[in-house]
Amino acid sequence: MSSQPTDTQKAKDAAANTIQSVSNTLTGVSNDPRSQPNYDEDKDPRNFDTDAHGNTFKKGDFKDQLNRAATSSTSSSDASIGASGGEGKGKDGIVETSE
Repeated sequence: MSSQPTDTQKAKDAAANTIQSVSNTLTGVSNDPRSQPNYDEDKDPRNFDTDAHGNTFKKGDFKDQLNRAATSSTSSSDASIGASGGEGKGKDGIVETSE
């Protein structure tokens, strides 16, 4: 007798796998660890990144916001000073003063 599964057993296994897959899809069960009840986002490496200096930080936290601001190419400091009523450069680069 051979130890290989019969065609009937193969069909049963395939049917069981299909039923399990459909059941998981319908009930919303997934293999994603975020859907597990004991999931801790502070231990998930997908929630962390490393900056140019090799420092690790949590994505979206204050350090991440500072890093994005430091590496952005636009500077709003001139516009914000002028808009707040203080001294700043106007449209033509002329220094405006508030009186």
